[in-house]
Amino acid sequence: MPKLTSALRTAFNILEQNNYLDINLKETISALAVNRSVYWSWGATNYKNLGGKAVYFKVNGRHHKGYVMVCLDPSDTFDVYIISTQGNIKEHYVNVYVDELATTIDRRIEHIPAYQY
Repeated sequence: MPKLTSALRTAFNILEQNNYLDINLKETISALAVNRSVYWSWGATNYKNLGGKAVYFKVNGRHHKGYVMVCLDPSDTFDVYIISTQGNIKEHYVNVYVDELATTIDRRIEHIPAYQY
């Protein structure tokens, strides 16, 4: 079994402590990629579906280089975790609606107000 990174260990700990609903990797990526130029600017790679309960991926943004984890909570909104490569939770956003998902993540990891898109 491969060794768990600190960030992935943190992600699994979060999942153990919460009652998240099943999430669909393909549908979640589609929601994130609504604005393709914004989505591509994150440098997102290594998508994982963690036990059907979270979409976890690596980003290489201007403001954050590390991981993002998206979970679907029982109120049918998303929780978004910004996790450092060392496994520290840098930000936790709750009650994010699907139409705000990409914007919420972009503001934290890449957004530059002067950019127009």
